[in-house]
Amino acid sequence: MKGKHIEDASGADYLVANLIGKLYQMKDNVAGQIFDFATENISRIINCSFVVVFTEANKEISEGRFFLSEPFLFSDFKKGNNQLLNWFTGQINPEVSNRIENTTSPVNFRFSELEQEINIQNYLLTSTEDTNQNRIHLIAVNKKNGFTTNDLLIGELIVDALKNLFELRRSYVSQKELLSTVQKHEENEKRLRNYFQLGLLGMAITSLDKGWIEVNDTICDFLGYSRDELMSKTWAELTHHDDIDLDVSLFESVLKGEREGYKIDKRFICKNGEIIYSELSVNCVRDDAGKVKYFLALINDITERKKAEWALKEAILRAEESDRLKTEFLNNMSHEVRTPMNGIIGFSSLLDDPGVSEAKRKYYTQIIQNSSHKLLQVIDDILEISTLETKQLRLNESSFCLNDLLMELFSIFDLDSKKRNIPIYLKKQLKDKDSYIVSDKEKIYKVLHNLLTNALKFTNQGYVELGYVVSKENLKLYVKDTGIGISEESKDRIFKRFSQESSEMSQKYGGLGLGLSISKENAELLGGDVTFISEKGTGSTFYLTIPYKADTERVSPKEVEDIIHDNTTDKLTILIAEDEEVNFLFLEALMEDYRHDQIRLIHARNGKEALEHCKENNKIDLVLMDIKMPIMNGHEATKEIKNIHPDLPVVAQSAYSASTDKKLAHEYGCDDFIVKPVDKNELYTILKKYTLNSSES
Repeated sequence: MKGKHIEDASGADYLVANLIGKLYQMKDNVAGQIFDFATENISRIINCSFVVVFTEANKEISEGRFFLSEPFLFSDFKKGNNQLLNWFTGQINPEVSNRIENTTSPVNFRFSELEQEINIQNYLLTSTEDTNQNRIHLIAVNKKNGFTTNDLLIGELIVDALKNLFELRRSYVSQKELLSTVQKHEENEKRLRNYFQLGLLGMAITSLDKGWIEVNDTICDFLGYSRDELMSKTWAELTHHDDIDLDVSLFESVLKGEREGYKIDKRFICKNGEIIYSELSVNCVRDDAGKVKYFLALINDITERKKAEWALKEAILRAEESDRLKTEFLNNMSHEVRTPMNGIIGFSSLLDDPGVSEAKRKYYTQIIQNSSHKLLQVIDDILEISTLETKQLRLNESSFCLNDLLMELFSIFDLDSKKRNIPIYLKKQLKDKDSYIVSDKEKIYKVLHNLLTNALKFTNQGYVELGYVVSKENLKLYVKDTGIGISEESKDRIFKRFSQESSEMSQKYGGLGLGLSISKENAELLGGDVTFISEKGTGSTFYLTIPYKADTERVSPKEVEDIIHDNTTDKLTILIAEDEEVNFLFLEALMEDYRHDQIRLIHARNGKEALEHCKENNKIDLVLMDIKMPIMNGHEATKEIKNIHPDLPVVAQSAYSASTDKKLAHEYGCDDFIVKPVDKNELYTILKKYTLNSSES
C-alpha cells in the first residue's frame, strides 16, 4: 500500500508539473482549460470515473468537468447527507444521463441540466478552499474495487494542486496585467515628458495647494529659476499682485466643480524682478470619483507680443497727438499772428485820422510798437525752431559778465512785474568782477528770457526769482516762481514742440508752445540741459545747467576756488531787509564798491524774513532795515530782533526823513537812521561806524 501511495503521489506531482507548464500557454477561459487539462491527466492516477467542480465564493457551483473511464452508472450513485452530493444527485436528469453513458471522453455539463435524482453507492468526495474562498471539489465514482484511504490522500493532493494552479494563474495574470499597465504608463510618461520638453510652450503640473509638481525647462528659462528653486515656490508667489485675485478665483472655481479650466492673460514676476506677460491655459485632471487630482497648465510667454502691441498703440497715440498738436499749433499760430496784426493795421489806420489828438497819437503808436514786438517774437520763435531742426545753429562763445546779463534781464522784466504786482528778485552768488564766464551769451539770454516770460505769465500772486549757483564743474541758473505749477501727467510732454499743459491754457494764456522746446535745445547746444521741479498749485523752478568756465584772464584760479567753496572767513555779514529788489540791488552795488571782498549780504524781502534770519544766524554783524515792508514792517521786526540780539546794530532806512520818523524808529530799537535815496558816502559812514570793530579789530 505504501509503495502504491508513493507512486500515486508522484503521479500527482507529475500532474502539477505538467499543469504549470500548461499554465503559461493559456489565454482566455483559463478555468476551462485547467479543467480540460486536469481531467485528461487525473485519469492516469485515479482509475475510475470522476468529476471536478469549481464553486465561486458565496455563489452556486459555476462549472464542472466529467471524466468517464467506463459508462457512468448513475443507478449505483446513492444520495447521501453531504451537501454537495445532495446538490449533485438532485441535478441529474435522464437526458443528460443518456448523453454521458454513451461516452468515455470528458463531458462538459451545466448542473442546471441534471435534475433527476440518482443513486451511486461507490464514490469518493474531497475538496479544498483557496484564499478567495473559492472551492474546488473532486468527486470520483464507479471504482471496481472501491475507494481506499490512499485514494482519499491522492484526491486531496489533486485538489490542492488545482487550487495552487488557480492562485498561481491569478497571480501570473495580475502580474502580467500590472507589467502591461506599467509598460503603457512608461510609454505614456515618455510621450508626455517628450511633449513637456519640446520647448514650444511652458508646461507645468500643479497641485491643489498651488505648488509645482512638474515643470519643463521652458518655464524655468523665462522665469529665470532653476528647477529646484521653482519647485520650492508656489505659482501664487510668482504672480503679479494685480493679477493674483482673478487667477486664484478661477482656480478655486475649478476645485468647486464650477468649471473644468480657464484661460487668462497674467503677469509673472521673474527671479531678477522683471515682469513677463503670459497667456495661461489651465485644465484639471479628475479621478474616477470626480475629485480634482492635479492641474495641467500651459504658459505661453507673450511679452514681446505685448511690447509690440504697446509700441503700436504708442505710435498711434503719437500720430494722433502729433495731428492734434499740429492742428492746435495752426490755430494758435493764426491767433498769435492775427492778434498783433490787428493791432498794427487797426491803429495804423487810426493814425491817418486828422482829428486825432497828440496824446492819442502817442498812445496808438505805443500799441503799434508793442504789437510789432509781439509779432516779431512769434516770427523769431518759428525761425529759430526751423534753424534748430536743420542743425544750423553754432556756439558763439565769448567772455562776458554774468551779473550784467542777469541785471539786463531783471531790468526788462522788473517793469512788467511791477505792473502785475508780482515782484521779481535777483540772487547773485558772485561779485561782478568774479562773474566773468566764457559761453554763448546770446543763447543763455534766450533761454532765461523764455523762462522768465513763462514765470511771469503763469504767476498770479507771490514772486519770481532769478539767480544762479556755482559749483566746481557746473553753473546752475534758475528761474523760480510761485505760479500755477505743472501737473504730473503733463511733465513728460512739457518740452515737446507746440505743447502746452492743456488747450484751455493755450486759449487763456496764449503762446505757441515753443518757448520751452527752444530753451531745451539751446541748452543742449551749450553742453547742458534744462530741467525743472514743480507741483501743481504751488509753483515751479526751472534750471539751466551748463559747464562753468570762468574767464581765467579776469578771475584767477585761486579766486575761482574761493568762490566755489564760499570762503566767508572774516567777512562781514550784513542783512538787508528790503522789499524793493531795485533798492536791494543798488545797496548791493554800493557794498561792492566799499569792500567787495569782505562783505557777505543776506536779503530779506519783509520784516518776518528778517526776523527769521536773525533767529537762525547769530553771525550777522549789521541789519539795514527798511521801515515800509509787507507782512511785518521794519518797526515790528526791529523790536523782535532786539529782544533776541540786543547788541546787534539795526539801521533804519526810509524815504520819510522827518524828526518824528527818526524818533519813532529809535523808540522801536533802531540804532541809527539813513534816508532814501541812500547817499553813498552816508552809507559808508554808517558801515564804518557799526562794523569797524568787527572788521578791523
